[in-house]
Amino acid sequence: MNHKNRYERLKNIWNEKQVFKSRLISSFLVVGFAFLLLSYRLLELTVYEYNELFVSSENNQIRIFPIDPSRGIIRDRNGIVLARNNPVWTLVITPELIQNHDEIFSWLEENISLSSDELIDLNNQISQVSSFSEIPIKQLNEDETAVFAVNRFKLAGLDLRERLQRHYPYGRETAHVIGYLGAISPSDYQRLNLSNYTNGTRVGRYGLEYFFEDQLHGALGRQATIVNSRGRVIETLNRNESLQDLSRDISRSLPSLEGEDLELTLDIELQRLAYEHLENWRGSVVAMNPKTGEILVLASNPTFDANDFATGLSQSQYEQLLNDQNRPLFNRSLLGAYPPGSTIKPFLALAALELEHIHENSTYFCEGSYSLPNDDHIYRDWLESGHGSVSLNSSIARSCDVYYYNLATEMGIESISTFLSQFGFGQNMDFGMGRTQAGILPSPSWKRSYFSASQDQVWFPGETVITGIGQGYFSVTPIQLAFAVATLANRGNIVQPKIILNNNSLTVEDAELMPSSIPLRGENIDIIFDAMNSVTHVPGGSAYSIFSNDLNGIVGKTGTAQVVSIGQEDEYDEENVDENLRDHGLFFGIAPQEDPEIIVVAIIENSGGGARVAAPIVKSIIDAFHAKSSNEGIIFASNE
Repeated sequence: MNHKNRYERLKNIWNEKQVFKSRLISSFLVVGFAFLLLSYRLLELTVYEYNELFVSSENNQIRIFPIDPSRGIIRDRNGIVLARNNPVWTLVITPELIQNHDEIFSWLEENISLSSDELIDLNNQISQVSSFSEIPIKQLNEDETAVFAVNRFKLAGLDLRERLQRHYPYGRETAHVIGYLGAISPSDYQRLNLSNYTNGTRVGRYGLEYFFEDQLHGALGRQATIVNSRGRVIETLNRNESLQDLSRDISRSLPSLEGEDLELTLDIELQRLAYEHLENWRGSVVAMNPKTGEILVLASNPTFDANDFATGLSQSQYEQLLNDQNRPLFNRSLLGAYPPGSTIKPFLALAALELEHIHENSTYFCEGSYSLPNDDHIYRDWLESGHGSVSLNSSIARSCDVYYYNLATEMGIESISTFLSQFGFGQNMDFGMGRTQAGILPSPSWKRSYFSASQDQVWFPGETVITGIGQGYFSVTPIQLAFAVATLANRGNIVQPKIILNNNSLTVEDAELMPSSIPLRGENIDIIFDAMNSVTHVPGGSAYSIFSNDLNGIVGKTGTAQVVSIGQEDEYDEENVDENLRDHGLFFGIAPQEDPEIIVVAIIENSGGGARVAAPIVKSIIDAFHAKSSNEGIIFASNE
């Protein structure tokens, strides 16, 4: 019995073990299956559904930063850089990330030296920008960058961004050509595709930077990033990574497209030389290759440093420039209108030859003055004692006024204006830098269109007389005179001026009506060139003292432009005349005479006769041009 009970007990124990074992196995199977399910689900969450869950759960931490394109580089004809981009650190603010507005603004005022006006302007910008837009505040120097780095953790909403800042190695010498950049203004809304610009992007405000904005700017890129709650970048996604599937293009980083480079016709060495000569004068120097129309020099002084605009001018600094009586912001080369004075005489003599009013040996007698019949008004020659009997050659060489008083009267104003208009006088031109000042080519029709009162519209014979010496209403711009001189140097062939290499961008008003050449007789052009040679190489010529040792075959013409009218009984006394009322000096040069390669025009305000300041400048530029052409070169220290 005991044995049976013991057997039963052992059997029960064995059964219990079997049950336990089976239950244990079942439990392991259940747990294992559950583990497999959890593992599979984890795999789904971490791999297959990661993008979707990450985006939906962390969307506030994903930001797309715009990438400003690198603005195109500007170089001179020899590859010397005139405008480039320098990387700088800029402090930016993202309004949505600001946690304590007052604390941020207090810190900016104390540590970044922002004025109250600048803080007010920043506040206004914050109220106007779109969501999560960055507003550039200021380029930081090394000390300011270090201070920000130490305090960065407590300045939510502020951050540093590396940006490209425009730099002009020859900021003063190229300011009136290249121009400068400035903030986007309401006037830009029509001309720019604003979706291609970010807050704080600076755009061309003047010069080539303005007129070639579309080409220079490039295309905006974008950088997808993951940021924390304080706006700090945790991870940057490369262009092939996506926050969802690849079809969601907006989530991918894309590189910006660099702007196009510009290669100018300018020769920066000649440009700098021109500014050396202009340093103490107001005026302009323009040099061109008459065969190609390429502008080698386009200098206007006083000037300014374009780099001041790149770093940011204060309002008071800008107003100081704007109100400067010497007008440094005014481009005299394109917009300055001056009486051409005696520089018009070769053109008038050519007109008289072509229209057969005179021939090579025609003479007039100069006794120092001229009067119209039945008119007691006296028109004086610059030489009070007179020149005596004057031929065409000597009329240009010695710049006899009386010769051209007679010539203008005999030709008549209509013939004069019609002929001179072929050389571009009185017309607008645009060669990539905007329309220039048209100047005035006086005529009865011009006067009727200019004046509204009928009594002011009457054309008087005396106005024809003074037109003959480039005075009265007659006015030209330096670039306009250069265009005319280049056409003369080309013996009537019209070549369009250009500032961009391989870009024929000039248009003259009513250009379709202008011929590609002016029909001129070669023998008449030779007569004019021989006369201009007498100006520079024959004793008694108005510029002989400057060019007597010339080896480059320079011919040209002096000019003196009267600024203020002198009474008939009065005499002009330069020493006792206010500086701003003294005569302007002009000179144009062509070289070499036989096959011109360069023409140079200099107009120097209040400098007196053209041989005094203008002619030496022209000679210096032409000499330097030929020295460079013969590899003797003029080399300036680099500003880079």
